[in-house]
Amino acid sequence: MKKVIGILLSSMAVFALAACGGGATPTPVTIIKEVVVEKEVVRTVEVEKIVEKKVVTTVIVEKILVITPTPAPISDDPIFGGTLKITSQSSIANLDPLYVAAFVTVHIASHNYESLFGLDESLNPQLQLAEKWNVSSDGLTYTMNLRDGLTFHNGKQVTTDDVVASFGRWLPSQRGKLWSRFASDVAITKIDDSTFEFNFDQTFGLVLPVLARPAGGVQIWPAPQASKPWNEPMDGWIGTGPYKFEDWEQGNRMIFTRFDSYNSRNEPGSFFAGGKNAYLDRIEWLEIPDEETKIAGIETGEWDIVDYAGLDFFQRLDKNPDIDVMISTPGNQSSITIQSNVFPTDNKLVRQAIGAAINAEDHMASLGDPALWMLCPAVFFCGTPLESDVSSEFYNENNPERAKELLAQAGYNGEPIVIMNPTDYPQLTPLGFVLKPQLEKAGFNVKMPTMDWASIVGKLREKDWNMFTNFCASWFCGDPLLHFMVSEGHYMGGNPTLVQLQLDFAMEQDTTKQMEIVEEIQRVWYDNQHFVILGQWFPMYPHRTYVKNFRPTFVPIYYNSWLVAR
Repeated sequence: MKKVIGILLSSMAVFALAACGGGATPTPVTIIKEVVVEKEVVRTVEVEKIVEKKVVTTVIVEKILVITPTPAPISDDPIFGGTLKITSQSSIANLDPLYVAAFVTVHIASHNYESLFGLDESLNPQLQLAEKWNVSSDGLTYTMNLRDGLTFHNGKQVTTDDVVASFGRWLPSQRGKLWSRFASDVAITKIDDSTFEFNFDQTFGLVLPVLARPAGGVQIWPAPQASKPWNEPMDGWIGTGPYKFEDWEQGNRMIFTRFDSYNSRNEPGSFFAGGKNAYLDRIEWLEIPDEETKIAGIETGEWDIVDYAGLDFFQRLDKNPDIDVMISTPGNQSSITIQSNVFPTDNKLVRQAIGAAINAEDHMASLGDPALWMLCPAVFFCGTPLESDVSSEFYNENNPERAKELLAQAGYNGEPIVIMNPTDYPQLTPLGFVLKPQLEKAGFNVKMPTMDWASIVGKLREKDWNMFTNFCASWFCGDPLLHFMVSEGHYMGGNPTLVQLQLDFAMEQDTTKQMEIVEEIQRVWYDNQHFVILGQWFPMYPHRTYVKNFRPTFVPIYYNSWLVAR
């Protein structure tokens, strides 16, 4: 049976508004949508009909609110033991979430590493490794204490030295630069083995949100491991999480086992916050590149969960009585990421021609069932507080003749355009086979070598490609303060106007003016076409019915889940 686990709003963006709001009163703006829910989670205006025990309601959602999923009741007592087998989202390149930004790394590493704070299901930061914190009256000094009894997987006690070293590795990274841009001078000081301070030269309201981010935040590593530069892959993946790294058979599987000395928090588990119970003895992430094989295996029970199953299989899986299908909204944004600092895509006219040539609807249709995707021109997602239609005339243009004119203006002379498109990623693989002929029809000379996702991730810092098929999750790219498109020094070249607008958004306290900045970001985005937006799709996580308490809120996590008799 399909279960919808969703947020109607991009709550990271709402979170950013709240963090920067400084007491400003938001103006209530509403959107009206029809959604399928299993429980009443917001104000119901009118019940229209009943469909298979699901209530179709007309809902008014205030844009300043965050709609969070209502947990389904747990009908079984937790059971210890067993091995959970998951087909990984894609091939695995590394387990260092600072070096590798791929979501498959975030999904797996979240069981191994932890941060000082963790996001709950409402995307609010909660204490995790930190026990308490306070901020000075001038807002410049944050003092924090570690919880007692924290140990790494190698048995060593977690101390302030590890926190200082981990922060030192993170701060120079692309994600750490976000912090240093908003607060030009920041330092961490050891007070004693469990106490430390963050010192800023100006007030910065995003300290806890940044520390709590599962991708882009500060994972705590043992000091020896944290001494490695951020742009070199870490080896020796030692964390504090409920599961510890056991083995990696490259190209086959990555294995984790229960960390028996894990010191869980006592609060109820909620996304990356609260208690994390390792009921399972062992978790295996299997690398199965063929999607038909993935689906056949979950139908026979050869494995238990498919992470990010191909959308084509939705109806088939939803009808299977032995499989539950969970869908997460507002989902992910498909896009074409263009490298703007290599020839010939360093020319804005060439990038505009790429945008003009693309039929976004054909791309989204290639992903599968139309019930699981939608067209959307908004940079920060449709159905969110930051939804905008500014410059939407440049979305889904499907105009190869205009693309040819732009190429002529650019002086393009048939130079090769290299597309990186993975062969083992059902939410990306079809896009390349739509993109290539669309660009060729507009006059591009396109090369698309055969590559898997792990190889693409390994080449992102190289200069021998022009674009790759991509997507980004709403909790990440729905936030103007986190979206890598507006970050300094990224492979799109670090557009200085977008970088400044991001800073303006962070410092603005009035929500109306923040929205004006968002709209200017969107105008500059479409003018420069560093990314070409294709649309939104809703990831699904089919799993065998004997997997209990599995809640893939934004990111699929498996602590707090258990197995019953099969």
